[in-house]
Amino acid sequence: MSELYLSTPPYFTYLHTTHQTRDRFALEYRELNLDKLDTWLRSGRLDATKLITMKHLRDSGCINKNIKTGVMLLGGVRALI
Repeated sequence: MSELYLSTPPYFTYLHTTHQTRDRFALEYRELNLDKLDTWLRSGRLDATKLITMKHLRDSGCINKNIKTGVMLLGGVRALI
């Protein structure tokens, strides 16, 4: 009986070898810089008087990829000349 127990790997070793991680539950956001959003607003591609949704961003071409979970706004620093 002890030989059978030693030849069977423990449960945690099995999970480690099958690479069960929490990365499969990670959300993938599309990144959008505020500079690019400002450029789209100033050029008139987006209407600043209305609520801007992910559909408006995708339809205007501001984000050209498929948006599944959301958009992450990134604040970039731009030199004012």
